[in-house]
Amino acid sequence: MSGKGSQSRDAALPARDLKLVQIAHLQQRFELAPRSHLAEEVVRRTNKALAEHEAAKGAERLQPRPAQSWTWAGL
Repeated sequence: MSGKGSQSRDAALPARDLKLVQIAHLQQRFELAPRSHLAEEVVRRTNKALAEHEAAKGAERLQPRPAQSWTWAGL
């Protein structure tokens, strides 16, 4: 599912906490309550599993680069 709401939510991802975006996605996708304990627990467990997998594989997660401003005139 993608719509205008998800595009604006994802566009702000670099400026927001990943956990908040994950929770907001679950709340919208599964029609959960605004303070959903279920969404928070799913995000906690998922991020824990990802961290364990990355540690076991020696993977390093990169931080998003800050948005750069540009203009068509510069192209």
